Formats: sequence, C-alpha cells, structure tokens
Amino acid sequence: MGGCPEVGVILAPAGVQLTLLKGKSVAQYYPVPEQRCSCDVDVFTEQFDKACEVLESEDIELEKAMYKDVSFTMDGGHFE
Repeated sequence: MGGCPEVGVILAPAGVQLTLLKGKSVAQYYPVPEQRCSCDVDVFTEQFDKACEVLESEDIELEKAMYKDVSFTMDGGHFE
C-alpha cells in the first residue's frame, strides 16, 4: 500500500514509533491471505501529538475526527 514506508521514514528521525494494527500485516494469518483486503492502514503511536506535529511540518493535511484520532492520505495510501 502506498505511503507505508514513507510514514516511517518521516517519523523515525523524530523518535516516533508506530505499530501497524491490521491490514496486510495480519493477512498472513488468514486461510487465504488474498481475501484480507485493505483500503487503509491503521497505526498506533504513544507519541500522538509529536507524530501529528511532524506530519503537519511535512505539509501533510490531517483530518481530525475525535480525540487522538486523525486520518490522512500520503502517496496514495490512506492512514487512520
């Protein structure tokens, strides 16, 4: 999915660690991995505010849905 490596490349120098929660990372556990379709990438970080600050400094527009929940599109990938 587009954008996955790039998000890590942007956030890692700032010390922000991400955890991929579902999607392609869990497809390997399905009887038929190709049946696990994904339209977005769900990530978690304990450094939410810092991650948002870094992404915004890269001119990535964050859509703020609720407390500690944002989504954005990067290089063709949708992240939540």
